[in-house]
Amino acid sequence: MPIYANVLTFKEPTAAEVPLNEELAVLIRVHQLKTREHLFHLCMLAYGLRRNNLISNRGKRGGNAQGKELKPEFKLWYEKHNLEEVYGKESNFTKYAMSGRLLNYVAWQIGKKYIEQLPSSLTALYACSKLLWEQGDTTTDLKRKQFYDLLNKRIKDGSGVDTTKINKQSTRLDIEKLLNQSNLNSKNPKPQSVLKNKSIELLKILVSNDIYKFTNTHTKRGFLKIEEVNKLQVEIDKLIQRFNKNKEFFTVKSSFEEIKEKYQKEENTDFGAAILPKENKHKTVKKTAVTQKVITKKSATKKSSK
Repeated sequence: MPIYANVLTFKEPTAAEVPLNEELAVLIRVHQLKTREHLFHLCMLAYGLRRNNLISNRGKRGGNAQGKELKPEFKLWYEKHNLEEVYGKESNFTKYAMSGRLLNYVAWQIGKKYIEQLPSSLTALYACSKLLWEQGDTTTDLKRKQFYDLLNKRIKDGSGVDTTKINKQSTRLDIEKLLNQSNLNSKNPKPQSVLKNKSIELLKILVSNDIYKFTNTHTKRGFLKIEEVNKLQVEIDKLIQRFNKNKEFFTVKSSFEEIKEKYQKEENTDFGAAILPKENKHKTVKKTAVTQKVITKKSATKKSSK
């Protein structure tokens, strides 16, 4: 029978006591499962203790980012029973507590089966909690979705094994890389596509043809101007962004650029010339359409008089 199945003696194992067989492999897994289970118990207890013993520090120095600190009676109890030997200093106790909060969130908000995918070390669990909660207490729908994707989406690792970005083997450094990527994405979030290709038309906004009314000398004749249409477009975009909240519940298909281009062609006689290559200075300047029309009319008058 392999050594250290029951009694822990710290005796150096002989080759016979650590045989490369299935029995030893099973024993190692049993110890690992016990270690993982004991860690999770400690985390959940710390989470409950912290959650029920935080109070406002009432303007005093110290406390966490939300201005809260642990009750004096908790600190006395912690010190009396020398629990610093178990959890360490208060900052390390917080790591256990936040890891417990993570376990509670995954089990009850995502699904208990996903507990099996979480890392087995305290530092990696605590790093996972920071993927969800900024400064310990706040999170967003975007962060919740990112965390779910990291825990749920299957990928191929370097050896071709099918896994997820957060798994039992994940280390603190692995999770911190994901955390850095998450922070970058949260600073410049891309809208989450909710409607995808399945969208329905809510309303249409039509612009009066009055916008294209100009005189023969290209003076604006109608009351509606392109500037007013632009203001409306800007206000609509702001309204949509406010209702979307970094998702894509509503989308706008705009024809403003096409309207603007046609408007400018009507408004400016030299609009076409402005986008063409400039003429060589030494070449004869072309006559405008109006001048050409006058010359043609004069030529016709001379011919009729002859």
